Amino acid sequence: MLGTVAVFAVRYRLFVYPIFCFLVFVAYQIVRSIQAKVATYVDLLSPLGIMVGIWCMHITRRQQAIAMATANKGTQASDDTNSVSLTDWTWTFGFGEATVIALFTWNSLTTTVPKTNLLLGAVAVFACFAELVLRGRFWNYSIVFGLEAALVLFVALAFPVMELILEAILNEKLTKVGDKVRAHHRHLKAYYAHKEKTRST
Repeated sequence: MLGTVAVFAVRYRLFVYPIFCFLVFVAYQIVRSIQAKVATYVDLLSPLGIMVGIWCMHITRRQQAIAMATANKGTQASDDTNSVSLTDWTWTFGFGEATVIALFTWNSLTTTVPKTNLLLGAVAVFACFAELVLRGRFWNYSIVFGLEAALVLFVALAFPVMELILEAILNEKLTKVGDKVRAHHRHLKAYYAHKEKTRST
């Protein structure tokens, strides 16, 4: 979902505005939960932060499109277009993408995990590192998705094989232990039989 938003959705207002409407609806539901004393105002920062991150990515893509269109025409961008260089706006996109990654990750954490300041810092560091790797590029997201798919396939194939191997090893060990137990039982049986025989004589 993050790749779809960062690569495709932020390029077009047709997708950005419905996302904003959905986030506003989520924020409204959180406000109702706050009034019912089920949630806190901290929970309201998540949808608002995602909106800020998406808007930063959107305006960056828009300015990049203006700059590229101007460069293709062979003219420099004028001041009235509010366009800036791609290098300046790359930091804006990075801030927006890192914000969205951090909030997506924070919201994905289960309720069993205690959400402490240390965990928040770790999520922020992870988001910054992930943004430096992804940078809103399609192929970077594709590589990450491919690695995840390969990992899922490996787990799906490796775990049943490992289960069969462990079961075979366990059966072999149980067979050896069973043979030893039966041999020890025969030995004890013969010992007590001999002892009983000697006692009766």
